[in-house]
Amino acid sequence: MEQILFIIVFTMIGVFLFYFTKQSKNIKPSHIKKDELIFSYEKRVKDFISKKHSKEEKILLIKTIHKELHNNIFFDDEETKQIILRLTSL
Repeated sequence: MEQILFIIVFTMIGVFLFYFTKQSKNIKPSHIKKDELIFSYEKRVKDFISKKHSKEEKILLIKTIHKELHNNIFFDDEETKQIILRLTSL
């Protein structure tokens, strides 16, 4: 009898822990993640430009960002091209 009560109590504790830890995760939708990534790249380029780096260094930075975007699961090729064009115009 005690073993059954013991099993029931620990099962209930496990279910409650699973339920509360599952709800505490903050999952963002993909369009918000995309916007945050684009904003971070824009900020990175603006900070880079404000430090008066040469044009070759800016090109190297844009190429690095292009590789990162190309490997990112959120962006397809067309979106990557649009973002790179926007970053080069800064």
